[in-house]
Amino acid sequence: DVRLDRRFGQLFNGTLGYSFQSAKSTGSDPYSYLSFGSRVVNQLAGGNTLPPQATAPVALSRPHNLVGAFALTFPNGWNKGTTMGSVFQNFSTFLSFRVASGTAYTECGVAEGNQAVISGGGCARAGFVRGINSARLPTFKNLDMRFVKGFGVGRSQLNVYLDARNILNFTNVLAEFVVT
Repeated sequence: DVRLDRRFGQLFNGTLGYSFQSAKSTGSDPYSYLSFGSRVVNQLAGGNTLPPQATAPVALSRPHNLVGAFALTFPNGWNKGTTMGSVFQNFSTFLSFRVASGTAYTECGVAEGNQAVISGGGCARAGFVRGINSARLPTFKNLDMRFVKGFGVGRSQLNVYLDARNILNFTNVLAEFVVT
């Protein structure tokens, strides 16, 4: 993990972070073998496939994560007596973003019988293309913003905000069919 926190003057501050993680195990959860590998017939022995003996990426692993959060905040009384001060006092804007590797899944090489299986599930029929959880969904991207304006109402403060999610309208693939 690497993180950089920085404040510029009295109005702007931000955080930028990156993490790398190599999440590998013999299963994504304690039931991975029961719901996935135990249903695959071993071609040599004729019985069920034995539990995995080697580690593979877990289904929810995201090796690379880049995140950021930035805030621009104008306090009450900022540049009092000016037009800019009256417009921007008690105004804040917040921006956050995330770019992350896609999650891992297992591609199935045999199309017949696997047409309805989506990533995160197990191949109904054997025939892994490269190995368990060796394929990845596309990169996940997100950019959110929030705008807040405060108004004095008597002795109270009223805040009005606009919360905009995924403002660049990124398409994030969260699952896909394992034979495509």
